[in-house]
Amino acid sequence: MNPVPVIWNDGVNTVEGHLDDLAKWQRPDLPPGSACWVNGLDDQIAALRFVCPCGCGGMGTVPVRPGYGGATWTWDGNKESPTLTPSILRLSDCKWHGYLTKGVFTPC
Repeated sequence: MNPVPVIWNDGVNTVEGHLDDLAKWQRPDLPPGSACWVNGLDDQIAALRFVCPCGCGGMGTVPVRPGYGGATWTWDGNKESPTLTPSILRLSDCKWHGYLTKGVFTPC
């Protein structure tokens, strides 16, 4: 699998996708790597929501601020070409595992 650059698309956060048979949100209508920032109640960036870079259409959300979900990833503060650490592992569907570094999803 090749690296996939982030494609900024506020549509990622809209409810235009569908739930699959396991009630998981899918967005096969958007290209892999599509992403948007999600704000918390205080209107500050709290998470990155993305369409899986593998092409399965599955959705992922990575909290970048404590208190917004369970585990929290470290974000370098760059909104256009973010780096998140540690790696991202999707625990359902395709089990994609990789890194988001300088705005590019790279599989392990």
